[in-house]
Amino acid sequence: MHEQELDAVRCTGLGELRTAILGALPQNAVLRLVEECQPALDVHAWWLVGDGVGSKEVNSLSFHLSSAMVVTYLRLSLAERAERCSRLRAWVARTLDGGSRVYDGQEGFDISAVVPLNVFWPDDPSSI
Repeated sequence: MHEQELDAVRCTGLGELRTAILGALPQNAVLRLVEECQPALDVHAWWLVGDGVGSKEVNSLSFHLSSAMVVTYLRLSLAERAERCSRLRAWVARTLDGGSRVYDGQEGFDISAVVPLNVFWPDDPSSI
């Protein structure tokens, strides 16, 4: 493949991952994907929560997608990528559901999580 084709595949794949992650986040979330060491990704999301009285706090979620995860994802067929996106979206939703709840007068939460390997390698028993 030519470099332009590889860049197009990478951009499309990153867009798919972004869409999957956003699908599990609150509507007002801001999502940032950082490629410090390509192709690995650091994922950061944050959003405001209010107590109904005007006080607002920030909730956040951060995790890392390793180079192996991203490269594996980009090499999959469209159907397999859609399935991995579904798994990633479900994992993000479960991670948020398991996070601390914010009650009146409390500060927001910060979740820093490790993505299970079976999100990207579901058929590999050693990845559980």
